[in-house]
Amino acid sequence: SSSSPPSSSSSSSDDDVFDWQYREFWRSLVEGPSVKKSARSMVARLNFMDPMGVNLELNGASKGKGKSKGKTVYDFAAEVRALHPRKVVLVRVGDFYEAIGYDAVLLVMHAGLNPMGVGAAAAALVPRAGCPVVKIQETLDRLTHKGFSVAVCEEVPVMNPYGAAKPPKDRYIAAVVTPASPQYVVGAAESGEDVAFDGAAPPPVVGVATSALGYTLITVEPDLRRVQVMEGLTSEAAAARLAAGG
Repeated sequence: SSSSPPSSSSSSSDDDVFDWQYREFWRSLVEGPSVKKSARSMVARLNFMDPMGVNLELNGASKGKGKSKGKTVYDFAAEVRALHPRKVVLVRVGDFYEAIGYDAVLLVMHAGLNPMGVGAAAAALVPRAGCPVVKIQETLDRLTHKGFSVAVCEEVPVMNPYGAAKPPKDRYIAAVVTPASPQYVVGAAESGEDVAFDGAAPPPVVGVATSALGYTLITVEPDLRRVQVMEGLTSEAAAARLAAGG
């Protein structure tokens, strides 16, 4: 079928095989009966051969035309996608965080946002969606609650002398927000906001094994990068440890 991976006899490189796996990953997220009606027209405008799912023949995204012109939002987002191939990419653009292609579809499906561009004109536009800066944590919460990780990208502040032409925007990956670490704190101090962390640290990942010497209990806390191993436990001690950890 058309969705089969390249055969071992083909001349495609390892990169081609990775690209196929990568495309199938994103395709699986934006196709199927669970896709909202408001997102289906966006999916129809995706290019599954592109890392961002963007059809560059449509309006709303383009590649840069050389170093003198700087990187476009598409150029930067594609670089981030290469570093984080399974993460949603949100890019700061002025007073908004924007997503294009696959990521825009996921924002509409899971974060309750509306697509940018509606009506007949939308058919000629690259799928885009976004949220105001003040709504970034709410948007991230909705995505992480669905199991997504997000690479959040910020603009580098630039001092622009009066009357001088604006230089090209530089951007950087400010943080990667995950279900285990859902808070985005970049910029919170500048705006004078209190950051409300969601209670205690997430529970550790626990593994249990048995042997002739008793039970072995392994706890892993990814955020703290800590692993604890307890060996030779009785069944009662292992059960008590598990109950104490929730």
